Amino acid sequence: MKLGQLSVNSLKTKSADMSSNFTTVLVCNAGSTSLKLTLYQGSKQMLDTIQLTGDSKQLSSGYSIFLTQHDSSMVVLHRIVHSGAVDEKPKRIDQQLKATIRHWQHLAPLHNNLALKLIKLTENLWPKAKQYALFDSGLFYDLPSNSQNYAIPPLLSPLWPIRRYGFHGLAHRHQWNILQKTKRFTTTVTLQLGGGCSATAWKNRQVMDTTMGFSPLDGLVMSTRCGAIDPSILLHLIQHEEYSADQLYKLLNQQSGLKGLSGKSEFMPLLLQDKGAEAELAVDHFCYQIQKTIGAFYVVLGGIDAISFGGGIGENQAIIREKIMAPLSSLSMQMNKSKNHNAGQGHQPLQTDGSATEIWKIQVDESKEMLNQYQTFTNKQKKYAQ
Repeated sequence: MKLGQLSVNSLKTKSADMSSNFTTVLVCNAGSTSLKLTLYQGSKQMLDTIQLTGDSKQLSSGYSIFLTQHDSSMVVLHRIVHSGAVDEKPKRIDQQLKATIRHWQHLAPLHNNLALKLIKLTENLWPKAKQYALFDSGLFYDLPSNSQNYAIPPLLSPLWPIRRYGFHGLAHRHQWNILQKTKRFTTTVTLQLGGGCSATAWKNRQVMDTTMGFSPLDGLVMSTRCGAIDPSILLHLIQHEEYSADQLYKLLNQQSGLKGLSGKSEFMPLLLQDKGAEAELAVDHFCYQIQKTIGAFYVVLGGIDAISFGGGIGENQAIIREKIMAPLSSLSMQMNKSKNHNAGQGHQPLQTDGSATEIWKIQVDESKEMLNQYQTFTNKQKKYAQ
């Protein structure tokens, strides 16, 4: 639902559906240009997820409308993209935590700034609600040192320690949980492919590596983000092309990736329809970088039992899944083309009967994962209090 289509009727809750026997939880999943709002009582979803799109001002306005059209929830959960080194445990939002989110804002300015606005609106309009933060980098808190560190002096930035923080943790955790419900896989690679893209390698329950790093800019090619590049390119642009820090930020985050390679669009469906050489290059480069990452993870993990595709591209673009997996058939990762192109909604296996690696399309639900983490946390607290 776009913000321009937002109406009072679409935001109203049927009070007859609401029960006082369970805690009402609003899950607030904010991206850079989108906001998903999902209302639960217990584990029951009370409304279809409302998705708003627009800039920070528009999303804040839509959120205000939502809050004024609903009775105050007992709990509001906020997805926080970057707060430094934090684990997966939900944390009650207080002045100190807000200061931490603000401190890390320059590394995720669009995400953290919006999150702080939504937290403030909740305080103003639902003053009795308890607010909790769930962290997109929490999954990667205890990465092994080989994958966590960069080969530079460790104390270059004491206030913002330089390490691989990782992102898309909620999405990767959700994929892993779904896979583990089908079979106890030992070595797994989860792919979150959308506007932002990342890959994560798992061994048993431990995350071994991930492609995003100090910020969400690193790693795979994305819609408008470049992913990993030679650092000397940046030095060259500063020294010889007189680029400023602001110009570099816009170049790397907003003008690169699929958009930069194609010179036309960052949207994968449009690039797949385009028969031009630039669009073909962008698509092929996107798939090639993911193939390289899967190959590297295959070596690190000693084989891969399961690969999952999630995110807007991963879930909806069968041709991209096929292009990524085709060269990997030599590693006995064999995709069934018919299953792949006819995969419906939900979670679907896509491999052939003889494939050594299972290949899955997973319908990622970050909001449900946020709720699960909050409920697991509160249940443990209740248990310890007894």
